[in-house]
Amino acid sequence: MESGKLTIVNKNFFFSDDVHTILIHSIKDICVESSVFFSTFKIMPDGFPADRLKVPFLKKHEAAAAYKIVQQLMLDRIEHASYLATMYQSDPKALWKTNNPQVSKYLQ
Repeated sequence: MESGKLTIVNKNFFFSDDVHTILIHSIKDICVESSVFFSTFKIMPDGFPADRLKVPFLKKHEAAAAYKIVQQLMLDRIEHASYLATMYQSDPKALWKTNNPQVSKYLQ
């Protein structure tokens, strides 16, 4: 997990694997399905086929932590986008005048 993207690596056989990289802003939905011992973390990205990307056989606390991290990254992206939109509506040149590092990373 990174601040802007999520990379899922599914190991199929000894030296074969599937790598999926999804940008945080293109994630439509996330969920965790739990059984007695293990959990499955599922991601529904925008623009992919109807199948969800699955990360099976996670420990329950690992799946819950992954869910919380991805959910927080999605909320942070929404908050920053709304912050930039309100700044731009109040003063279109204010975005270029700010020294806020949270905003400047989105202007690059």
